[in-house]
Amino acid sequence: MTGHVNADGEPALPVHTVGPARTLEIEAVVDTGFNGELILPRPQIEALGLPEATVTEVTLADGRVRDVPMYDAEVEFAGSTREIFVTEAPTTPLVGTGLLWGFSLYIEFQVDGAVDVDPLPPSS
Repeated sequence: MTGHVNADGEPALPVHTVGPARTLEIEAVVDTGFNGELILPRPQIEALGLPEATVTEVTLADGRVRDVPMYDAEVEFAGSTREIFVTEAPTTPLVGTGLLWGFSLYIEFQVDGAVDVDPLPPSS
């Protein structure tokens, strides 16, 4: 799977996201400080028609604690289809380490630099 470093210097990946209402190709910024799978803003969650699955407590980078809704979704990511939780937040879409687990991540930090995600070999 290949993405790119955007004009703001952020590594971004395409995430093919499937919901009951429709499918969206979402460009999501890689955020290694987020240990969940995918963050989307409410308008994209509504467009996909994602069903709410649960509410979870999260600690934000500034230390504040908030309850946030999570939704069931399916993504096509790095050649496989996976069922994931989407966390709702009023931010740009973000890919977290939960979605990247089991993959290597390579980033060329320059505008239009390559962002490559490849499966790790099975551990022995």
